[in-house]
Amino acid sequence: MQKEEFITALSEKSGYTKEGCNDILNSLIEVLHDIIKQRVDLSIRRFGQLQYSTTPEHEGNKPTPGIKGSKTKIIIPETESVSFKLASNLRSIVKRSYSEDGDGE
Repeated sequence: MQKEEFITALSEKSGYTKEGCNDILNSLIEVLHDIIKQRVDLSIRRFGQLQYSTTPEHEGNKPTPGIKGSKTKIIIPETESVSFKLASNLRSIVKRSYSEDGDGE
C-alpha cells in the first residue's frame, strides 16, 4: 500500500478529509523523526514498539580470501539501529493469515 492509498483508507475510516489525514500523517512522520533523533523508545499499546539500540564496539573475524580457515581479527565499530516490534495482537493476525493461506503450519 502506498501513502495515497493509506490516506484514502484513513479518510474513509475516520470521516476526516483526505487533506486532513495527509496533514496528520505528515505530522506523525515528523514526530517519529524527532523521536529517532532523540534516541528514545516509543511504545503504542496494541500497535507496537519502536526501539533504539546500540551495539558496542567488539572484536570480529574477517576471512582471508583464498586461505581456507584463515581469519584476521578486526574491530567492529559501535553501531546504532532502530527496530519496530509489532504488538502481539497484530502478530497473531499475521500468523493466522499466514496459516490460512496454506503456507504456514
